[in-house]
Amino acid sequence: VEPSTTLPLRAVTLEGGPVRLTSDAGWWVAAENLLTAIRPDPAVGDASAYDVYASASVLAPPEAWRHAADPQGTLPAAIGKATFSAIVTTDAPLDRLALTDSAPSIASVRFTDSEVVWGSVHLKVNGTVSPDALGYAEGTLMLEVSDWDHLVAMAAAAGVIADETVPAWQDAFARLAGEADTITAPLSFGGGWISFGFLTLAPAPRLR
Repeated sequence: VEPSTTLPLRAVTLEGGPVRLTSDAGWWVAAENLLTAIRPDPAVGDASAYDVYASASVLAPPEAWRHAADPQGTLPAAIGKATFSAIVTTDAPLDRLALTDSAPSIASVRFTDSEVVWGSVHLKVNGTVSPDALGYAEGTLMLEVSDWDHLVAMAAAAGVIADETVPAWQDAFARLAGEADTITAPLSFGGGWISFGFLTLAPAPRLR
């Protein structure tokens, strides 16, 4: 914090490892190294805008989550690297009043090269989402994905897409990729759902 009657947040950094978090629901997640940091973002010029960063290496996700994402076990048991990097804007500053009054709500999240490296799959995320009238995330994130054909096979194995549509998805992604090794495509948030093209993937997260 910095000198002020409201004690506004100046910076917080936490680093350590190995880390293991266990839920009373029975699942656990572990990481070899974990770094988290938050500080006001002076470039934005908004007292309620914060540069938020979190990075984990050798991240072992819950078994149920990993099996749902990769039911055939084609990727390593641990995610090599996961990084969350974003400018998070709240509807009120993070200060002493946030502890005594109602907690600030998220006004927007602007992803800046957040990424996941899991085996041969490399996923990078940029874009902005903000809460809609009901609090669900709304907006568009641009995904840059390597080894996209592996992801198509995983989606089919997980039941996200039908087996008979796999050739169509592979053809569509091949056209997007062209001569490149990666594809860049939008992930849309709206109406309480996350969608990729015409495919509805999952419920959108609530931001407030």
